Amino acid sequence: MSLPPMLAANPRLDRWFIQDLNQNPVLPLAEASLDAAMICVGVQYLQQPVAVMADIARTLRPGAPLAVSFSNRCFPTKAVAVWRNSGPQSHTRLVDLYLRAAGFAAHCATGVSDNADLDRVSDLELFSQEFVGLTDGRPVSVGRMQGRSRLYHVTIPYAAPRDMVAIGCNDQCDVAVATVVADAARLGEAEHLALDFLGSEPVQRWAAAELGGNGI
Repeated sequence: MSLPPMLAANPRLDRWFIQDLNQNPVLPLAEASLDAAMICVGVQYLQQPVAVMADIARTLRPGAPLAVSFSNRCFPTKAVAVWRNSGPQSHTRLVDLYLRAAGFAAHCATGVSDNADLDRVSDLELFSQEFVGLTDGRPVSVGRMQGRSRLYHVTIPYAAPRDMVAIGCNDQCDVAVATVVADAARLGEAEHLALDFLGSEPVQRWAAAELGGNGI
């Protein structure tokens, strides 16, 4: 296969390959072999974005960055439905969710080890960017994963404020998060129920099928 003109025009290029990531999201690259990676105006066309980004994480050296660029334009016949049906601000949030699900939200070495880590990896921003911790977080475990749980008060722009439990756990770059909404008086009970559910046999079987290995 001859070198495509766009790649041929790059004087720094010394290796290249062409691959349909919607058919095969696994890159032909060794683990921890890249100093940096970039998805350039293509994230809107990925049918398996989390799988692609998770494999990019596999190929990046510890601490190496992944840059994701996109614009307010796309080929609508090629972009996935969730991208076509949302606006620019939602696109940023969507890419953030992809990255979190692929493990980029957690520090792979230290994991969800403090309140700042939990604030970053939790899904509270799906409700609002205005939230405060009601308690100091505490360490928790779910299956093979270790992490943290904390109670929050969340100010929701479109509804009444709510109290929630955020749980975040990781094993290396695999991350599992859960958010529980409950009445203030039942938050403690809700936290225990959520942890029991995440560690239950059906959830572990599902995670093993999706993540491989022993699940979460």
